[in-house]
Amino acid sequence: MSKQAVRLCMIGAGAHASAQIYPCFFQLNNVEIVANCDLDLERARSIGSQHGVHRHYQDWREMLTAENPDGVMLCIGDKAHASLSQEIMEAGYHVYVEKPHAPNLVASMEMLRASEVTQKICMGAYKKRYTPAFLKAREFYTKEEFGDICLVQGYRAMGGNNQVAGGFHWQWGCHMIDAMTWIGGPIKEVHAIKNEKDYRATCINLRYVNGAVGNLILASPGGNWEEVRVLGTGMNAVSVKDGLFCTAYQGNDPCGGFTPSFSASGNSSDLQGFRGEMQAFIDAIANGRKPDGDIRDLCHTAAIYEAIVRSIDSAQPERVEVLEAVGV
Repeated sequence: MSKQAVRLCMIGAGAHASAQIYPCFFQLNNVEIVANCDLDLERARSIGSQHGVHRHYQDWREMLTAENPDGVMLCIGDKAHASLSQEIMEAGYHVYVEKPHAPNLVASMEMLRASEVTQKICMGAYKKRYTPAFLKAREFYTKEEFGDICLVQGYRAMGGNNQVAGGFHWQWGCHMIDAMTWIGGPIKEVHAIKNEKDYRATCINLRYVNGAVGNLILASPGGNWEEVRVLGTGMNAVSVKDGLFCTAYQGNDPCGGFTPSFSASGNSSDLQGFRGEMQAFIDAIANGRKPDGDIRDLCHTAAIYEAIVRSIDSAQPERVEVLEAVGV
């Protein structure tokens, strides 16, 4: 690890950034958040000052020129994430971008090309890769005795009445799509069907490159519910519920897992993976290596989403594009 602190700038001071990103700043290691920026300068000043950031800007270009950081954290909305990420990389800085990282696959591929040309890190904030429950699950399903993964099932419901295009399936479903690949590996084909009345419930069958199969259910009515199950050929299984609780099974018997403690104040960012993903970005810059959840992973997630939309429209299985182009 580099002895010199990684210097970062933050762009965005909206509701999500204020609630989930800024509160992590005091918990991060080997980093200095040197400045922040928002179109609402008073908001940037108010939120930044509360979390140890003491220089504030309204123009991100002015900020980067004045501060010359090692990297930039970006949280301003998916419609602007892709284009601004490219500009930041082309200006010479590594970038961490909130989800959704881009509105579509074309924009994702443009981000990939910018990263390759500039040799700058482009990392997406897909937090499930960094939650204690999902990391504990990975410890179990990567053990030799678990066997090969043969089935991955995911279910997520989020209250609301969103449509497929730009709605729940991408704004919130992207987390689950990313998790399904992080667990089972690259996906080569999807077959999706939706509720005949609207898009508020969609079932998606998945075919993995390694021969495993999966099923993902995305629904927007009702409350917030989530569960992921992984089955192995060694008569083992592991589940993660609501992103917080992990239980592993040998046959029918529980054999381990993770249960969070809610008694310690301030641990929400750890349990949800926010602090972990930011620390991974910092460590990747310090060590000069690719982080987990880099732009190639993001392109694959976007390609899966677009295949889901095509499958809903065609009522047929659809192949996931650009597998070779993104190296998966």
